[in-house]
Amino acid sequence: MAGAYFNAEQGSLSSEVFSSTRLYSDEIERLFARSWLLVAPLSWLQAPGDFVTSHLGRTPVLAWRTAEGIEVFFNTCLGSNERLTERERGRAEDLRCPCHRWSYSPLPAAAMNRPARVAKAESFGGFLFATCDPQAPPLRTWLGDFGWCWDLIADQFPGGIEVYGGRTLQTQLRCNWKLAAEAYAGDVYSDLTLTRNTREVLRLGAPLSEREGFQICSDAGAMVVVTDQARGTPPHAVDAMTPILATLFPNISYDGRAGALHVWRPVGALETVAQSYCLVGRDDAPAVKEARRRAFQQLCGPTGMLFEDYAGVWADVTRTAHDGAVRTLNLQMGLGRERSSNLPGRTSDIGSEMNQRAFYGWWQSRLAAPPLASSQDKVAMGRPGPRP
Repeated sequence: MAGAYFNAEQGSLSSEVFSSTRLYSDEIERLFARSWLLVAPLSWLQAPGDFVTSHLGRTPVLAWRTAEGIEVFFNTCLGSNERLTERERGRAEDLRCPCHRWSYSPLPAAAMNRPARVAKAESFGGFLFATCDPQAPPLRTWLGDFGWCWDLIADQFPGGIEVYGGRTLQTQLRCNWKLAAEAYAGDVYSDLTLTRNTREVLRLGAPLSEREGFQICSDAGAMVVVTDQARGTPPHAVDAMTPILATLFPNISYDGRAGALHVWRPVGALETVAQSYCLVGRDDAPAVKEARRRAFQQLCGPTGMLFEDYAGVWADVTRTAHDGAVRTLNLQMGLGRERSSNLPGRTSDIGSEMNQRAFYGWWQSRLAAPPLASSQDKVAMGRPGPRP
């Protein structure tokens, strides 16, 4: 498995990674099952009874707050594969399976079932994360140097990050999920071509490739930073840095231009659902928050102009990979120009594919891990277990 699809020394990638159903199954069982993944904003789980539904890979989960705290369960009946609720969020003391009419509570109750719990759940930076892997390291250990990158993103929002609005924007994309994750990790050159007209019409500023800045990557994620807003300031001074794009591996991306956080949820080798959150500062004035929401909706979601630009190309790449028209993709830009600095991780020029290479190197190493195999772990992948 290792070394079969991505060659780090040559900067080459097999197009099979965007179309293989076998690889997709391996990703679900070896990568998504063992990764820390985003479940929900903590601000959506403030009162006892609040719940939010989400997915870990393709496994439906349910974050539910009680008076004792927040727990993450599998959003499936223990006697069938029916979901306990289809709502994205709500408030309830109990939920009832539509198939068996069994009642479920987040707390142990004599008259009710309790859903199966996800292996681990932790919070960081205003969001709730979870993993199906009982052997996964603590979340902060998993983040490693990328925790510094996340803090830099949070510093761009007065008072810290707040998710604005009551729902996510959900977009169906006919493409492999990795194309979105890698684009938001470090694709700066598409500003000159793919999104150029949109950027000019909306006056979004100079293309990233024409700005001063750099790329930075670590074992858990990658980010693009611009520094030209403070000319004359040392480029690695934190006050001069504005994060523009970032991806926390495998599938959580930040877009500073749109004030958005995206989760790329794979639903097949050739299909992805994008869940997009609008980010504002907690201390922003109401008018500022509303202006940010309008800009977010203009760029992201099913009718977002940036999403429309990207979606067609991602679909074309996925289709040509599936048809076998292209065998190998080139990711050599900036190869050999990575360097160390006083910042965590490695850095490179802003016009580079270092971050894409970091993503596919991480992806390939994770595919070499064994799948979750025990009977308990199989329940943790969303398969039904016995009724307690």
